[in-house]
Amino acid sequence: MSKSIVIIRAVLLVGLAAAFAYQFKLTEEDKKTASLREIEQNTPHGTLPEKLLLSAANTQCLAEKLQQNPSRKKVLVLFFSACEGCVDEIRKMKKRATQNKQYWYILVSSEDANTLAAFRQQHQLADDENFCLLQVSDENLRKIFKRETYPTLLLYDEKNKFVKQVVGLTEVK
Repeated sequence: MSKSIVIIRAVLLVGLAAAFAYQFKLTEEDKKTASLREIEQNTPHGTLPEKLLLSAANTQCLAEKLQQNPSRKKVLVLFFSACEGCVDEIRKMKKRATQNKQYWYILVSSEDANTLAAFRQQHQLADDENFCLLQVSDENLRKIFKRETYPTLLLYDEKNKFVKQVVGLTEVK
């Protein structure tokens, strides 16, 4: 009887160890999928969060663009002006935006208005047919997107449905 108890305990211990190891072994793809689900759940119906964006300091640009170009794909870029990777990504987008008119880039930051004005001037970012720079409160930015990694790109299709999230540096295509 004591041999069977030892065997049962050993089997249970091995099973628990395997279950524990499996639970904490998330691949990068699993993390991305979980993050996508989180964005879809936290944005209204997985769509472009217009209500949040229209609460931004510079809403005239956004409101006009949403009316003028409702069927363009949108790339929401969550960035921080002191982030070199963010600046590099925005430069690439700016260069490609002149060649590719199917995307509209909405640059979103929670930095103060003076910092964003200096960033806009330094990088020659005008609110035009391809770009819009918005200041959103840090609270709203974190509440909706739950992001603290910059840059974060959120891609939306022509119907403003969430398509994909890209976190960190990437080759803008």
